[in-house]
Order: sequence, then structure tokens, then C-alpha cells
Amino acid sequence: MKVSFASFLAFISITFASELPSDVNPTTRSTYNFAIDTANQGTLAAFKCIYNLGYKTSFIQVYNPTNSGSVSQYGNQNVVASSEAGLGTEIYVTPSPSGKPAYQQFDEAYNSVRSYGINVVKIWLQRLSLERSYGVAVGIYTNWYQWLLITGNTIQFANTVDLWYWDAYGTGGSAEGIADFSDFRNFGGWSKASIKQFALNEALCGIWINRSIYAPSALKKEPILLKDSVNSTFKYNVGGFV
Repeated sequence: MKVSFASFLAFISITFASELPSDVNPTTRSTYNFAIDTANQGTLAAFKCIYNLGYKTSFIQVYNPTNSGSVSQYGNQNVVASSEAGLGTEIYVTPSPSGKPAYQQFDEAYNSVRSYGINVVKIWLQRLSLERSYGVAVGIYTNWYQWLLITGNTIQFANTVDLWYWDAYGTGGSAEGIADFSDFRNFGGWSKASIKQFALNEALCGIWINRSIYAPSALKKEPILLKDSVNSTFKYNVGGFV
């Protein structure tokens, strides 16, 4: 089945963060899990630092729009480091809107990750039209305004695709959004979101990251490792943690 939908990744600036948001009270911290996402190079020590600060999940970019779509230079290494650090690890794809066909970009991302001995359970999409295949679950990153502009507020995907929305006033610590879901408005047939990104481009443990929240009840058990004719076993799972 072919599906088409799109979303635009927010632009970034520079600020610093060393722990969970200072304006988040203890009640909020107990209500939500915190996650980071990054397209930048990290190390095992950096991801361990993030884990020790109380973050539960990381979202790693594994494909970017350069050169009409390319495998991210640090994506697979970051997946391994994040997993080894104890974080639930998700992956996302930011493809090129022109150049290579969407299905080719998806294939390149998927096959690159699997070549690292990584079992792909779910992929989050930023600005992508794709041919759904491989039995991989899909999530979409967008917000109500982008969805309206790009799709006309289609409701085609609301019952089959998880939503990761963003709402921040800008980039950096002084422009963070609210670290809860109180600002969510129904759109595209979604009456709720799985994840909210509320902070854009901050430095944490030596990595430039964005920050998100999700409900603890959304945290799933680690998927069972699978076997197939290409890889006899997988060393790591990505997806299914949110």
C-alpha cells in the first residue's frame, strides 16, 4: 500500500542544557518520560550521561536529505551507542523531497540499519512519501499547521500511524514549549499524540539534541529479537519503545 505524507523539520540554534528541564515540577517528571532526538555524532559515554540524567529514550536520525537522500554518517553508530547505554532507541528518517524516489530512500535507510545487525520494528518519518513494506510500523513527525498546509488535514493515517508533534516557541532553552500535552489540538483525525517535542537544539552531555516527552504507559517492553535468512540474529532492536 502506498501512502504519502510530509512534514518539515524545525530549524535550529544554540543553547545548553545539563539535566531535565528546570521548569518541570516533580509531578510532571513522574507523569512523563523524557526523550532526546539527534542527528549529530554521539559517543557511548555521552548516551550513558543522558541515561543517567533520567532520559528514557533516544531518537536517532539514520537518513538525511543531503545529495538527494543519504544514509546518515553517524546514525548506525549512534543506535549502537544509545542501545548499549540502556536507552530505548527509536530511529527517524529525514529524506530529500526531490531526487531519489521515496521508496528508494526508505530502502536505503532500512537496509543500512539492518546491515548493522539491528532489528527494525518502527521508523519515524520526517517529510516523506513512501512505499510501506517490510512489515515495519510507521510514525510521523509534524504539527497541526504543517499538516494542514501539506495534506489539507487529511485523516487517512490517524488510525494507523502514531503521531509525534512539536510545539516550541523557537530554538534554545529560552524558547522551550510546555513540557506536557495541554497545548495539543486535534488534527488529521488524531485526538491525541504519542510524543511531544518541546525543546529544539540544545546541548546535552556534549551532543546537540532536541527534547520530547511521552507518557510512561507508552513505554513498551523490548521487542523479541527476530531471525531471517539475511541476518541469523540481530544484536539490537530499534522501535517499539514509544
